[in-house]
Amino acid sequence: MGIMIRKDRKMEDIGEILATLQVCDSLHVAFSDGEYPYVLPFSYGVDYEDGHFVFYIHTDQKGKKIDLIEKNPHVSIEADIVYDYYQVGGKYISCSYASVLGKGTIETIEKDEYEHAMDLIVLHYGYEGFGYDKELIKTFTIYKITLDSYSGRCHYKIDEQSF
Repeated sequence: MGIMIRKDRKMEDIGEILATLQVCDSLHVAFSDGEYPYVLPFSYGVDYEDGHFVFYIHTDQKGKKIDLIEKNPHVSIEADIVYDYYQVGGKYISCSYASVLGKGTIETIEKDEYEHAMDLIVLHYGYEGFGYDKELIKTFTIYKITLDSYSGRCHYKIDEQSF
């Protein structure tokens, strides 16, 4: 992805990255829109399939993002969570956080894959087994984002005595 300055904050373990993605509230997706990216937040489900992080998002069947996806399926993603803000030795304020960035491609999925995608989305938000309307979801467009590259970072509260 790029040069990471604080290598001590790098997350490399796939399980740790997946655990981070499972507690983040929203997935920010950046679409290519000429000079500037077009970024939107989404509810999502996440999985690790065939060596790739995979996200499922759902949306209406029309709108600017649909036009952008048709022009260029390459996207970037970002998900983060801030656990806590705290003072360090009365000298400065820091925070405990974890974040994941990635680049990949977005594509529509077939209607017969919708249940799997929705199961992951509702699981992500704590509603495993929720009886969603299976006919209603067929009116959505569900996209699959497959990451080609990713990086994770984290920083957790440290012992104030070390300062």
